[in-house]
Amino acid sequence: MKKVTAIIFAAMLIASVTTGCFGRDDNSSSSSMSSSSSSMSSSSELTASERLAAAHKAVREAYGEDYIPSQAIEKEALSEVYGVNPDDVEEFIGEGPMMSAHVDQFIAIKAKDGKGADVEKQLNAYRDKLLEDTTQYPSNMAKIQSSAVTRYDDYVFFTMLGKADDVSEDEESALEFAKNEAKKAVDAIANLFR
Repeated sequence: MKKVTAIIFAAMLIASVTTGCFGRDDNSSSSSMSSSSSSMSSSSELTASERLAAAHKAVREAYGEDYIPSQAIEKEALSEVYGVNPDDVEEFIGEGPMMSAHVDQFIAIKAKDGKGADVEKQLNAYRDKLLEDTTQYPSNMAKIQSSAVTRYDDYVFFTMLGKADDVSEDEESALEFAKNEAKKAVDAIANLFR
């Protein structure tokens, strides 16, 4: 069963990589996803597009096979689903799960100059809405509670990621497991902005 799941996940990952733009504006410039670690350390020299791509790559690498999001989030969904004002967004990369049983999401936004705090509030409102939603699968609650909105000036990130917890026997240990998993994304992004 694990082998079949791994094959399906690999196929979804390949499909998502070949689809291209990950929700970017059609008139935004394309960027290479192959930034090296040495060029990431001088992140002040990167364009917005390159910074978002570097953050996306770093987070994906932090999780490896446990990175579930593989479906691009469209620009319209930013306002309709996430409550983000498109007028505040310069560029973004977003991915969500293909199956509704999963909640894993990665959103990286370069807000327009001076709009980072506004986008942060909007994503925190979305996160609060998820926490209040009683229709969530109980198995996803720890991951939702461990989700994070982080901001570096006008770069804002929403991450709800992590390996599936097959070992925890109670809510407290499930939450601790999810927090440790969620920290991987927060740390990977933080390393790019040091």
